[in-house]
Amino acid sequence: MDRRDQRDIVGGLILVAFGLGMAIYSSMNYDLGTLRRMGPGMFPMGLGYLLAFLGAASLLPTLLGKGERVRFQPAIKWGPAGTILLSVAAFALLIRPFGLIPAILATTLIASQAEHGNRLWSILGLCAFLVALSYFLFIYALGLPMRTVNWPL
Repeated sequence: MDRRDQRDIVGGLILVAFGLGMAIYSSMNYDLGTLRRMGPGMFPMGLGYLLAFLGAASLLPTLLGKGERVRFQPAIKWGPAGTILLSVAAFALLIRPFGLIPAILATTLIASQAEHGNRLWSILGLCAFLVALSYFLFIYALGLPMRTVNWPL
């Protein structure tokens, strides 16, 4: 009977497969450029190889050692996970028609509902901090041509 932890094996294999897939896709479909003048495919390719390396690093101790055999039981609570996915979808749907600030506000307000017990003032403080941080990073520091607020009529 195999006594290895199957969750670690499956998780490591998923990370290796996804990382290699991302690295191969970006190297075949995007210009890599050179190390001095990197193209748009260099960063995703590097991240893909890094993810594959980390997946292999987490897989190696499991394959070499012994552990308990684990039965698969989905332990995820879909309420909080669904709320986080909904907040990401809200950002994707709101960023273009409404702008950066309303999209971040909606994302933060929706994602804060994933955990019970958040206070209103802490949520509003987080909203203000994230709006200020994203404005500084994306508009001021990087100079991205992104609308901050846009109310479609």
